[in-house]
Amino acid sequence: PLAATQSATPDGLAASTITLNFTLGTRAVRLCNIGTQTVFVRTREAGDATAATALNGIPLPAGQTEIFTIGNDVTNLSVFTSAAGSTVYSTIGEGI
Repeated sequence: PLAATQSATPDGLAASTITLNFTLGTRAVRLCNIGTQTVFVRTREAGDATAATALNGIPLPAGQTEIFTIGNDVTNLSVFTSAAGSTVYSTIGEGI
């Protein structure tokens, strides 16, 4: 890992934000959904306040882990669920 693992626990009512504490070039982010709900994830650049929804986010099924490559301009992730029951953990790294 290149930075400390961050987490968010969306409550099913509003999206939560994970701030990415590393901004040096293109990198990988490992997302792990610990819980019972599918979580929708949206990457955001500085100044972008668009919250994740089921229509604009990438689904991360319950109990699954995915690795995405994100650009240097991505500063945070918005995560949304339709009901409480999941925590998303985000770890920045250099890939698989």
